[in-house]
Amino acid sequence: MQTLLKVPFLTLEGPEFTPQWFAITMGTGILALLISQFTFAAAHFIALSLWVLNFGLFLTFCVVGALKYRSRAARADLLHHPTQPFFLGTLPMGLCTLINGLLHFIGPSSLPWAIGLWILDVLLSVGCLMLLPVLRKGRTLTPLWLLPLVPCGVAAVGATQLMNLLPDTHTDIFLYSGCALWGLSVPAALVVIGQLIGQFRKKGLPSHQEVFGLFLPIGPLATGALGWFNLGQHTSGILYDTALPVANLLWGAAAIWVCFALMRLQKAFQQPLAFHLGWWGLTFPVGAFALTTLTLAGHTHLPVLQQVGALMVVLIGMLWMLVGGKTLKLWQVLP
Repeated sequence: MQTLLKVPFLTLEGPEFTPQWFAITMGTGILALLISQFTFAAAHFIALSLWVLNFGLFLTFCVVGALKYRSRAARADLLHHPTQPFFLGTLPMGLCTLINGLLHFIGPSSLPWAIGLWILDVLLSVGCLMLLPVLRKGRTLTPLWLLPLVPCGVAAVGATQLMNLLPDTHTDIFLYSGCALWGLSVPAALVVIGQLIGQFRKKGLPSHQEVFGLFLPIGPLATGALGWFNLGQHTSGILYDTALPVANLLWGAAAIWVCFALMRLQKAFQQPLAFHLGWWGLTFPVGAFALTTLTLAGHTHLPVLQQVGALMVVLIGMLWMLVGGKTLKLWQVLP
């Protein structure tokens, strides 16, 4: 096999497979969902192609990960690694982009599969959340602490997508589940973000090689806004009344963080910056912000939001091509 193809996580030539590879499925999946929002002729074909590619990548990473971590010793090594266990949260988030794509591209006929996968996604998301108290022991607070928290918020958004295709008489369980998942994710993430701000004030910002971690707080802010807004559209009373104000508040916080992170990134690129898989941390958080922006634009009919959302989609597409191209260089094909 090595005489034909040298695959990094199979031959161990180059970077070994870790859960961090699932961040690729997050970035690819969110880009597919974003492009599917547009109506120009090639949008559906491009979005569907990206979704199919993402499906293949996800299955490949699941198989390789299962083979690598099938032994207890390998799983113990993973849990004791200083950073990699936090990336277990990328698996359910990548799965959720596949579920949402299934609903969008195939429609109501995919509901049985989508519901089953969503239940699996919820179990994985809650499992990641319960793992955080174990992971935090003896480890310094970093933006990576947000990764086990965000999947529940992403699953809450997934619940609203299922509700869009279900009869009203069958939506209550998903509404209650979505609210519970949102409550498990967003408040805890806000606490961690507050702690990170305090740490940045005392110890300074991360080094230029770790600058991509600054984009991670955008994820829970954007998905929190999108989740609460979408949940509010399926109910009445206080949840409906607060849907837009809470979404606007979280969206505004995410917008400020996007500007802050981009300015820091521009400064970091003034120095030599080695590529690593952490670069994929740019795509999903900014993509979630763009998706929230387009959703709010569709509700408020504000042209400026539509323009900002469209501009962000173009930016994410360029980022995906840049980071994807650099990732491909990790695969070494032999003559």
